[in-house]
Amino acid sequence: MANNIEQFVHRIVDQLNCDSREKEDLAEELTYHLQQRIDDYLNEGFTEEEAIQKSIAEFGDDQTLKVGFQNAFARYTTILNVSLWIGYVIYLISILYELILSRFWSRNSLFYFPPGTDSIWQIEVWKINANFIPLQNTINYLTGIERYNLDIILYNTFGNVLIFIPLGIFIALLFKKVARLSIITLFAMSLSTYIEVTQFFLQIGQLDIDDVLLNTLGAMLGYFLVRGIEISIKSYKKARALYG
Repeated sequence: MANNIEQFVHRIVDQLNCDSREKEDLAEELTYHLQQRIDDYLNEGFTEEEAIQKSIAEFGDDQTLKVGFQNAFARYTTILNVSLWIGYVIYLISILYELILSRFWSRNSLFYFPPGTDSIWQIEVWKINANFIPLQNTINYLTGIERYNLDIILYNTFGNVLIFIPLGIFIALLFKKVARLSIITLFAMSLSTYIEVTQFFLQIGQLDIDDVLLNTLGAMLGYFLVRGIEISIKSYKKARALYG
């Protein structure tokens, strides 16, 4: 009898134009509601076969349900995707404005020329404005509370993580079919490197490998946040289906 329920549900969800995760979620939701209705009929004294048949009949024709769900998915997906894309574009523009454009226009430079230097290609300029040793500056900030203001420490450590968390969230939601951790890590690292190199050669900021690492960590945390929420929702639905 369970096969009848499974076949009915799969006839509805298998041909829907959505990703496998959404199909699985919908199948679990339909199965849960069907089982709830079957239990109601069993409590009324019907046999298991009668309860299943009446519950399926009550749900309606599978083809009609499939069309209805597809239309609902299309509307929902369109609204969600448009909203996410708008948010994603606004986020990227904000990042580029805050880290590049505003500094360039205001010339609020964090770039230094040591005495006796006047060219970006001089080794002394690179020594003071570029760091290629991973975590060196981060450790200096975290252990240098007596040398730096707290806001500077937070901005250059936790701030670099927090600012890229939305990137991981947006990519995980917008590119579900390819949004693996490796892809998000590579993209975040590339974007952060682009920003760091641009700041350096425009002489509006220092080139720091720590910023790239912390930015990338932030994007990874955003990805894990989305996946963690999805797993929690899925676990809740499974528990509800099992225990009612």
